[in-house]
Amino acid sequence: MTSFDLKPGKMSDQYEAAIKAMMRSRPDLSRTSAARLVNEILEIADENGK
Repeated sequence: MTSFDLKPGKMSDQYEAAIKAMMRSRPDLSRTSAARLVNEILEIADENGK
């Protein structure tokens, strides 16, 4: 399982890469929308990992 080391006020390299990958795969998304989707994916992955 991939873990993201998210620190308040600072995006991890993995998180930034996930947002960029989302934007590449979905060019219609804004950066904010891509970040929201990445956050949602991480929340679901976290719930499933419990």
